[in-house]
Formats: sequence, C-alpha cells, structure tokens
Amino acid sequence: MLRNLLIFVFVVFFSFSLIAEESTDSNADAEAAALIEKAQEGDPAACYQVGVMAMQSGMPDKAKEILERGASNGGCECMAALGQGYEKGMFGEVDFKKAFDYYQAAAGKDFGPAMLKLGNMYREGNGVAQDYKMAGRWSMKAAKAGVRQACINLGLHYMMGWGVEKNLPKAYAFYYIGGVESEPAKLQALQIWGQLSVEERLKGEQFMMGWEEIFPPAGK
Repeated sequence: MLRNLLIFVFVVFFSFSLIAEESTDSNADAEAAALIEKAQEGDPAACYQVGVMAMQSGMPDKAKEILERGASNGGCECMAALGQGYEKGMFGEVDFKKAFDYYQAAAGKDFGPAMLKLGNMYREGNGVAQDYKMAGRWSMKAAKAGVRQACINLGLHYMMGWGVEKNLPKAYAFYYIGGVESEPAKLQALQIWGQLSVEERLKGEQFMMGWEEIFPPAGK
C-alpha cells in the first residue's frame, strides 16, 4: 500500500499531469491525490512529506522546489529540511551559509530540531567560527523545546567542560535523559554514574527532576 502510494505521488505530482477524472475505489489513490493537491497549494506539512519522499527517491531538484514552497509559507519542517540539504550537499555543493540561514529561520519560530542543528554547527565549526558557548546555548534551547538529542549534546558539553564549567552530575543527568532514545547515551550515563560520589549522584538526580515536566520518566 505504501509503495503504491509513493509511486502514485511521484508519477502524478512530478509529471504535473492531471489526476484522472474517473473515480477509483483505491484509498491510496485518494490519499495521494489529497497530498498532491495540498502540496501544490503550498501546504507546509504536505510539502514536507512530498519533499522528503522526493529526496529519498533521488530527485533533489524537485525536493528543493517543493520544500522551498513549504518554507515560503512558514513551514519550519521544510526550512529545517532545506538546511540539512544544504549542509550535507544533497542539492549539489555544500553550502553552510544557506544551511545556517534556514536553520536560523526555523529556530526563530521555536522549532527545536533547527535549534539542535544550529548547536551542532557551532560545536563543529561548520560554516561558522567554532563556539562551544553558542553551541551549548542552542542545545539548551533545543532541549527545553523537547529535543532529546540536545540533552545528549549537553551531556557531552558538561562532561568535557565545553563552553560550560565541567559538571559530571549534570552530564550524567543529560545523558540519562537522552538515553531513553539512545543506547550509547544510556551507557555513557551509567559510566559517569560509576564515577560519582554519593553526594554527586544525589545532585544529578535532583537536577534531572527539574526536567521531568519536559521529559517525564518512563511510566509517567
């Protein structure tokens, strides 16, 4: 069903042909037709879905065109996808400036994944001067927006003392939070836990509790 839906979307959308007037009983056709229409109208969510499918199917030019349409209508997911496309060279040559600009535009709308990407660019020095403090600030904003990967990044910052004062209890807490979605982060948290004193462990647990509203523990 999914494969047929994707084929239908690409054949119809990218050839810009008209959808057959004859009705069909296929739910896939109906869903694809609705998605196509929304993307053609510039609906950001539809543009993101179709743009990603185009990219995954080796059609970067069409993907960029559709994502730009969604981004022009305020689609943060489209902005972030364009940023990643330029950062990774998916549209041709790598263009860190365009990547940064798209991430910044989405981050300005409080889009957590884009904040995460900005933090990564500052930490790695891609297209901007390497700045651990800025990397930490954007990672913190992303974490407050509910992005668990940002917690892993903060764990690294506090473990290494990058842009912040080295603090293993905080490093443990952030790695533990991120470990819900990442086994390596969970293992890192356990490794740090083994290095902490009883007092430091208590501090780490107390610090973690301050994040429970954003990242509830399992079972809550």
